[in-house]
Amino acid sequence: MNNVKKIGLGITIAVALFAIACGGSSSNDPNSPSGVTRRFVEAARQKDVNTFKSLLSKKSVASVEKDAKEVGISTEQMLAKTLEQNLFPVGPSALETRNEQVSGNTATVEFKGGDGKWLQNELIREDGSWKVTLE
Repeated sequence: MNNVKKIGLGITIAVALFAIACGGSSSNDPNSPSGVTRRFVEAARQKDVNTFKSLLSKKSVASVEKDAKEVGISTEQMLAKTLEQNLFPVGPSALETRNEQVSGNTATVEFKGGDGKWLQNELIREDGSWKVTLE
């Protein structure tokens, strides 16, 4: 491999690593903060307790577990009751997200609720994955 190819490969790798380090995830990536927000809202709309719970931060799950224990029901029952409240009514079109902001291991994403108003979702990176925080 000649020096020009080595330099080109080095630059390509450096750019890719920089994008990863800066949280440079595409909003179309289901594992980006925007993608996780879309999956989280869709799980709530579908009343999919398991997916909804899997997208919550550890601290948020612990908080739900504590609340559930206080009223004598399981965490899953508590989440099911929460999802019955139609937190994110279905809007006239697909869920829109905007203004994804990543700063280290935290992120915010705005998404349009069913009423057309923009809401903000806060996420943290845990074990390499973005998770929604309810704190």
